[in-house]
Amino acid sequence: MRILLAIPALNEEAVIRETVEKTAAFVSANFPGDDFRIAVADNGSTDRTWEIVREMEGKYPGRVFGLKTGRPGKGLAIRTAWSEHPADICAFMDADLSTDLRSLPALIDACRSGGMAIGSRQHPGSVTERTLLRRIFSACYRLALKAILGTRISDLPCGFKAISAGIAGKILPETESDGWFFDTELTIRAERAGYPITEIPIRWHEANDPDRRSRVSLIKVSAEYLKNAWRLRGEFRKKKPEKNKERKWAVGLTILAVIVAAIPVAFAVHEAHRLGLTWRGNNLLAPGDFGVYLSYIEQAKSGRLLFDNLFDAHGHRPALHGLWLLTGWAAAGLHLTPTVAFHLMRLALIPLLGLVAWRWIRELLERTGERVVAMTLVLFGGGIGFFFQGLYRVGKLDAVSPDRPVDLWVSEAFPFLSSLNSPHFLAAWILLLLALHQAWRAIGNRSAKSAAWAGLAGAALLTFHPFHAVTLLLVPGSWLTVRLIQKNVNRKDIVNAAIYLVALTPVAAYHVYVSKFGPDAAVLAARSLAVTPNAWHLLLGFGLLLPLAGWGIWRSAKPRSFPNPNLMVAWAVMQPLAFYGPFVFQRRLLLGWLFPLAILSAPAAVRLWHRWSGRKPSPLPNAAALLLSGLALFNTVPGTIASSAAVLGSPTHRPAFYFDDVRLEAVGWVRKNAPSGAVFLSSANAGYDIAGWGNRTVLAGHWANTDRLGEKQALIARFFGNMTERDRQETIGRFGLTHIWFGPEERAIATSDDWRKTAETVFSNGEYEILAIR
Repeated sequence: MRILLAIPALNEEAVIRETVEKTAAFVSANFPGDDFRIAVADNGSTDRTWEIVREMEGKYPGRVFGLKTGRPGKGLAIRTAWSEHPADICAFMDADLSTDLRSLPALIDACRSGGMAIGSRQHPGSVTERTLLRRIFSACYRLALKAILGTRISDLPCGFKAISAGIAGKILPETESDGWFFDTELTIRAERAGYPITEIPIRWHEANDPDRRSRVSLIKVSAEYLKNAWRLRGEFRKKKPEKNKERKWAVGLTILAVIVAAIPVAFAVHEAHRLGLTWRGNNLLAPGDFGVYLSYIEQAKSGRLLFDNLFDAHGHRPALHGLWLLTGWAAAGLHLTPTVAFHLMRLALIPLLGLVAWRWIRELLERTGERVVAMTLVLFGGGIGFFFQGLYRVGKLDAVSPDRPVDLWVSEAFPFLSSLNSPHFLAAWILLLLALHQAWRAIGNRSAKSAAWAGLAGAALLTFHPFHAVTLLLVPGSWLTVRLIQKNVNRKDIVNAAIYLVALTPVAAYHVYVSKFGPDAAVLAARSLAVTPNAWHLLLGFGLLLPLAGWGIWRSAKPRSFPNPNLMVAWAVMQPLAFYGPFVFQRRLLLGWLFPLAILSAPAAVRLWHRWSGRKPSPLPNAAALLLSGLALFNTVPGTIASSAAVLGSPTHRPAFYFDDVRLEAVGWVRKNAPSGAVFLSSANAGYDIAGWGNRTVLAGHWANTDRLGEKQALIARFFGNMTERDRQETIGRFGLTHIWFGPEERAIATSDDWRKTAETVFSNGEYEILAIR
């Protein structure tokens, strides 16, 4: 890696020789694999400084370079050195060696993956030797900068800083100061732009030797600092409306997502009122899972911490589901029904997802247009499968032959569809983004605090979506591996990775045991809708995001395209390996992949828009660009709303989305009058309602939560048919049955009335009967 260390020098003849010799020797010993150069910038010396610098050039050819700026100015000297000697990392230090050179490797290492690093005399690990007067001036200056500019950097004036070339190329042209304020302004601009800044501990001593003692006037320099600080404050205030405008875009998009996610509910309630029905609360995206979620919320509302599987009388072990526990507590505290609590939690999590996504987007992309496009893609982006649904057969989706693109049925793959479906998918998105964002900061910024937060967020995600352990390990692991190959990892990176793993391991290990070796492992595997759609369906499911992201990956290899694209590229490339891997709930691993695709696609989408809106219009390319941009950004939104609304309002689908009065009355009786430990025998369809809305256990209900559903359906048909009395009693005792539900579904399979001998009617409304088993 190319590294340049600039040393500004003004009348430093007494110290410059020793400084260069010590620095050259230290660099040779500590940076053997890097192209490390030292540039001494003479900015107006009137003594022998320049002669000594030329002498050092001859002594260290190819290592030490001298240059003249022609006029005084510390900032000008550093700027000139960095411009004349391009490098991957640009650094500078003062000529008096106040900062111990042993801090230099940590300074450079902190910038190898992008970002900026500064030495801080205020760091808890620093050792400083200063006069009382300078300590007072320094403290006053820090307080003044915090008050004027609101910076969080602890030691801006310290003359020991480094910055990656990608960031320097964007910040340096905006930096106006050529004097002592130069590096302070550079740092503040980097901070306000959202680039990662690492403060490292240093050993700093104030020179007492008259030859090395600083000749800088504290009063003069302080006046220059304050003057430039006020200049920056005025500039930032002028730019604030632009920043506010960007923030308003993000907030507006998030509010729009909430409104759009509420439309199907409003439509369903309106249709229920118009048709004289009661809306069940479910939707097109998850009509069969909704009852399961309601059963969890109701159990939590009643005070349960561990949830029973009410859709199977086999007596599976109770399980913990953190999100549904919180939703149930909210329902109890606010006196809400499970249905209302479900949808309020769904809508409430959308702003949190927007906040987490936006914080990361601001760090990854610099241009306002790209940030807005990326946010739009994250909240609303999708594929083009909806427009091709006529090409696919209409049939049952199963683990063996899923027959549609992912944007038509794997709703967790897209935040927008997740927001229409269920809060637990939104919670998974939030925690996954938070965990990987903090892991990115932990390794990129070498922050142990971020590593701990990453591990805790990942562990929280694994408590209800344990299969995402694959993504949580694969993405940061592949990125760290690339950095190891590039020799861009130090001890702190390894320590932070270990912190992350330690936080994840207990929860991950528990779920590995449950899914692979636990008593219900075989049942879990059998119920897993595991197969990801084939590659063609995957391509249609993500649509134009894929070619746009491919362009972004190619562009990321160019300097100054992204401040730190490596994790996004690793994420976009490596996660698809898990889609077809030997994992339980394989298709669930699609969750999260859209985020790196959106980040990598945003610059391409902006480029397409600029192409379309150029001053010299070219009809065909511009029309194509507009069409592609529109499809990439918004095709999912109208398609999903239209299909959801159509199904909710269609009379042929009313049984799946609405209760009529007689069925609602029967389910209500179960909820209010059946004992809490009751176990019902019914058809699987009725069992779904009894467990989901009646909150009582059934022999068979939801297909994915009922073990050996086919066998139990056959058993139920025999119970209402030609089963002997002895076998009926054995079935009742085996499953602990206490009640029988008899309605239209059961009447359709019943071939005998012999089963009535075992029970007596406790409820009847003409269409539905509920019988208590004697």
